[in-house]
Amino acid sequence: MRNSQNRLSHTALGLYMIVAGGYLAMAWHFPFAYIWATYEDLVGEWIQVYCFLFAMVYAGGLSLRSEPARWFYRLLTVGCFYVIMEEIS
Repeated sequence: MRNSQNRLSHTALGLYMIVAGGYLAMAWHFPFAYIWATYEDLVGEWIQVYCFLFAMVYAGGLSLRSEPARWFYRLLTVGCFYVIMEEIS
């Protein structure tokens, strides 16, 4: 159990470093690509909507289990729904 948690933590940290490093590299070396990836109603915003949609569906599934953290997942589901609706509007 401990090994899988470490692997999951390292995977999450690695993904974060790749995304953050990619945006930093774009901002530094390719400012036009950075603007294209982060500007309103372009690629970056729609990727964000789909990521929050995935998180909402996943947290919604976890909130149906009978675990002590189910209330956290329910709140996370509502929060993700709010962000998706705000981004779409």
